[in-house]
Amino acid sequence: MRQLNLATPDLSLQAYKKRVKALGKHVLSQRRKLEEPIGFRVPRWLEQRAAKIHRQLEGSGARVIGSLDELAPLDVPGVDPGTVGAAAERDAAVAALAGVLHQVRRVN
Repeated sequence: MRQLNLATPDLSLQAYKKRVKALGKHVLSQRRKLEEPIGFRVPRWLEQRAAKIHRQLEGSGARVIGSLDELAPLDVPGVDPGTVGAAAERDAAVAALAGVLHQVRRVN
């Protein structure tokens, strides 16, 4: 999906939602069981920014329902997208193309 996003910057938001998001939702979602989930490690700058916002909210006097601690960004376990190999990318691309071809009702 990351490579597809880079290859289609000219798509309007409407076209992106209709085509690319649909591909992810209806075609590639079937591959989830075959792949490790993508992880996310909270970068230091984001931790610092979140802590600053937390302090600002605490000092603002605003009434907060719940705990501000729940707004802290969290690491998500999984594979680093930068380490996904070419073979895995190729397999996903082929699966996406096959899924699209199976979805097409009529090709002129």
